[in-house]
Amino acid sequence: MLDLADPATDRASGRYHRLIDTDPNEPFQVLPPPPELSLACRQRIAEAFALLERGDRELAAEIRGLLREIVLAVGPIRPGTMTFDGASSFMLWGAIVLNPRMHESALDVAQALAHESGHNLLFGLCADGSLLENDDEPRYASPLRQDLRPMDGIVHATFVTARMHRSLVRLRVSGVLSGDEDEQAGRLLADHVRNFAMGWKIVERDARLTERGRTIMADARRHMESRSGCLAAQDGGSSPG
Repeated sequence: MLDLADPATDRASGRYHRLIDTDPNEPFQVLPPPPELSLACRQRIAEAFALLERGDRELAAEIRGLLREIVLAVGPIRPGTMTFDGASSFMLWGAIVLNPRMHESALDVAQALAHESGHNLLFGLCADGSLLENDDEPRYASPLRQDLRPMDGIVHATFVTARMHRSLVRLRVSGVLSGDEDEQAGRLLADHVRNFAMGWKIVERDARLTERGRTIMADARRHMESRSGCLAAQDGGSSPG
C-alpha cells in the first residue's frame, strides 16, 4: 500500500496517473492524499480485510491474490471537476487506486475492494481474448458512472455490480455485520439490484459477447437471479450475444 506522490514531479506517480487517466473524453486528476486521510483510510482497509476474512474468506483470498498494490490518491475538489471512488486499468494489472475521501467505513472499503478487484479479475480473464466484439465508439448510459461509456465499460460495470452484491450477501449471511452495517448493506443491495438490471438491459440489447464473455456474464446473471429475482420480469431471461 502506498500514497501517491505528486505526479508532476514523481516518476512512479506520474506513471500511475498516465495509465489510469486513459479516456480523453473524461480526463481526471489524481493527487497526493492528505496524511490524515491516508492514515484513516489505511485503518479502514485493514478493518475491511478483517471483515472479509471473517465473513467471506474466499473473496478475501481472491482479492489478496489479484491485488499487489493499493495506491491512495484523491481527486480535485474544485466545482465541475471529475473525481472518483476508485480506479483500475488494464495497463496497471494488479494495482488499484482508492480515494480516501470517498470511503467512510470498513464496509465501504470492502465494497470498493470487491469492485476494483473485479475489474482486475476481468482484465486477467481477457488477457488473451476479449469479452466482446463491440467497437469502442458507441457510448451508453452506465449504471455506475455519470459519463457515457463504451460497451466494454458497461459490461465491466454490470459484472462488478453483481460481484459487490454477492459479497454483501455473503457478509450478511455470515452474521459478522453490526446492526448499522447490516442496515447499510440492505440499502446497498437494493442499489446493486437496480444498477445490475440497468446494466444487464443494455448488455442484453447491444453487447456482442464472445463465448468467454457470455460465460462470465451468465454467471453474474445467475447470481442476481438466484438472490434477488431482479431480472425475472425481463423478456424470457435470454442471455446476450
